[in-house]
Amino acid sequence: MLVALLSVSAVLRSREEFLRLREKCTFTRTSGPGWSMLQRHGGYNASHDPVERKRTLQTTWCVQPDSELGAYLGVVRLDMGELVAGKRFVSPQLDRGDVVSFEPFWAAVKKAYGSPLPPSGHLAAGMMWPMLAGDDGSFTPLAYPPMHTHHMLARPDIAGPSIVFSHADSYCAERDDHCLWYAAPLGAGLPFPTGVDFRVYIYLETLAKLSCPQLATPSGRVVLELAVQVVLGRQLRPVAMTSRVLPWGHPTDMYANLDVEPWAPHIVQDGGGEIFQWQTLSFAGKVRIVGQDPVDGHVKMHTHGAHTELILLVEGDPGSLGLNVPPFVRKLNHFKRPVPLLLGSVDRGGIGITKSQVMVCLLRHLLNGASTAHSVASLRDAKASCPLAAPITRPRARALCAWVGQSSVAAVGTCPSSAPLSEGFDRRSAMLTLPGGSCHPTLAARSPITYLFFSRASKLGESFHHATLYAMHLLMEQGHNQTSA
Repeated sequence: MLVALLSVSAVLRSREEFLRLREKCTFTRTSGPGWSMLQRHGGYNASHDPVERKRTLQTTWCVQPDSELGAYLGVVRLDMGELVAGKRFVSPQLDRGDVVSFEPFWAAVKKAYGSPLPPSGHLAAGMMWPMLAGDDGSFTPLAYPPMHTHHMLARPDIAGPSIVFSHADSYCAERDDHCLWYAAPLGAGLPFPTGVDFRVYIYLETLAKLSCPQLATPSGRVVLELAVQVVLGRQLRPVAMTSRVLPWGHPTDMYANLDVEPWAPHIVQDGGGEIFQWQTLSFAGKVRIVGQDPVDGHVKMHTHGAHTELILLVEGDPGSLGLNVPPFVRKLNHFKRPVPLLLGSVDRGGIGITKSQVMVCLLRHLLNGASTAHSVASLRDAKASCPLAAPITRPRARALCAWVGQSSVAAVGTCPSSAPLSEGFDRRSAMLTLPGGSCHPTLAARSPITYLFFSRASKLGESFHHATLYAMHLLMEQGHNQTSA
């Protein structure tokens, strides 16, 4: 484990600012505590007691104290093992929640702070990414191919939500760069107790060798870098995080248990089919949703863009969209989850109307339906008519924001057509602010918002999906926390 500590003269607003600051750090090797390996037998939600195994790793860190503004950047590097050309790599069981010791970080912060640390502070920014360590001392970020980032999350161990939540779709197509720096708005931060360690959830894997063996794979040590920015002794506006996943399930198999990961339970579509699913949430107090990316204001909606047609965020509940009546009434599976709707023919288990027809039906329930249809290609191209009766009341729901998937971004050479990689690797979905809406809306207490998920048909048979909204929001009224409904 490598740990670097720098004091920051201003809140870091971009990944580029972070990299420039990190270049000033000189890492010094010392011994220290590593991480505590925590394995939950049978999966994260199993009833068995967790078994802890401890490892002690070499610790390397540096200190450049300057606590005038009380902002500190901690950079931790974890040695994840050897990447060998032509062989599959899977991260060593860090995907069920392991505790990374931040003792060296807090010791350096305490020394630089010059007085006892306050009991709490704020997390202002953070990032995490895998890198390949070179023999020359260089560290090169590992993108795809060959490294697939299933997920990387980090949060304070004993309290608080994740400040870092990176996935495969954290790699930007529009910037041709890593979108791996998350920051709260200026003057704001995520409250958390000082002196704590961080719990990480990591799952890295090379998929190229399995599905596309002719792709070249580099060799070297895989190093995971985690960075967090901590602000102490300053009054910041509190932000909070809400994470909401789509209800999981199979549209026709009511006994399919797809709750395989706590951050991304799966929804399934049959080969060639398309599905429709939605999720609703609200907040206990008045909030404003803010972007985690301070460069372009991107609000993180984790999804796999290659199989996502559209995700639409609407101010309103399912009833305001006509989703509380047939044919949109969802079945509950054996696990009491509302399963996604299979679109298309009833003979195949579908609801009897197509994706284009569903889109046109939904637009009739939106105050800004016409302008929304003009702004989103998949809605604009929905050449269909709604077979359902027209709404008898005036629209009251409003489309706010959209995330648009991409069928193919990164070329995968001569991968066989039977391999999932032939449909392209997922990048970050493009976010669209809709006319009359906002991707950073201010929401009244208990005001429901709903996000609607439309899949894109896969040519490769049955495919698995998920979509998770990671909504960072400013608390506009003190004393309120986020809730979900």
